[in-house]
Amino acid sequence: MKLPLAKILDECEVVNDIFEKRTLTMSNSAFNTFSCPVKGLLSYAFKLRPIGASSLAMDYGTSIHAGLAEMMKGKSLEEAKRVFYQESDKFQIDTYDDPRRCTARGTDTLEQWQQWIATLNYPIKAIALKERPAVEVCVVKTIAKEEVSFLGEMTFKWLGIIDAVVEYKGQYWILDHKTTSMLGDRFLDDKIRSNQFLGYYYLMKDIVKKELNVDIAGCLIDAISTGTKDVNFRLYEIPFSPWQIDEWIVSTRRKLLDIVYTISNIVFNPEYEVVAELESCVTKYGRCPFFNVCSVNPRLRDEMLRIEFMKHEHNARESNDFVIEEE
Repeated sequence: MKLPLAKILDECEVVNDIFEKRTLTMSNSAFNTFSCPVKGLLSYAFKLRPIGASSLAMDYGTSIHAGLAEMMKGKSLEEAKRVFYQESDKFQIDTYDDPRRCTARGTDTLEQWQQWIATLNYPIKAIALKERPAVEVCVVKTIAKEEVSFLGEMTFKWLGIIDAVVEYKGQYWILDHKTTSMLGDRFLDDKIRSNQFLGYYYLMKDIVKKELNVDIAGCLIDAISTGTKDVNFRLYEIPFSPWQIDEWIVSTRRKLLDIVYTISNIVFNPEYEVVAELESCVTKYGRCPFFNVCSVNPRLRDEMLRIEFMKHEHNARESNDFVIEEE
């Protein structure tokens, strides 16, 4: 399909990074959008997100995360609620009348989480890195340097926001709060080998080793299920080994090169048609946010994107006050 708005692609930040700085910095969320090139370009390059309730789950999760981060830093429940209210008000989550994702449900969840975390047989405590709690840490690290025929040497970097690095059961773990609609034995199936958690492990393992001379055991998921009448909590451990990271790097480098080639084709060839990955149109999470865009007459796509989507300018590195950059 011909990609609407392609004429402004040359104004996008990612294009400037690739062709001027010879650098591509990718987070897990951005990387996953390229499961379909159309979704990747519209979401990552153009920074478009749908207006309305389709973004509610993500916005509610972000608000809960903000409150949990305060408690992980040792702040009070009241301070955590204050920050949660501040975030949820920004997203106006109460306007959607969803009883599972509203401010009342959110504050109740924070209260229950505090009670639940106190009942664990093994306490979870954020460690200190660089003389501050290792909570909401933005890490940027070079994953590879690669020769690209028409660009020269490209530097590929991985970026992640680590919810916390904690001590648990006498080991050090990367903690990730995960709001979800379900738990159960299959909850981990799509996470054990996911880019998100392998990427977190890659980003933090050398930093913690250098700072504290200890190894990271893996990732610890703090799962918060909000899909039922009662809020439920459960911890999942995902241990990792260095060989898994080696294989992940090889796979990720290839995919990052594919992203550069896709963007380059659009920049250099106005007639280039981006091929949608049909298997990504509907996943277990529901429809792709651009499902309707791909489903309408091509003449209407540009207008639909302008009316039903908004620019979402968010720079994780600039908005975070705890940033670690590693080569």
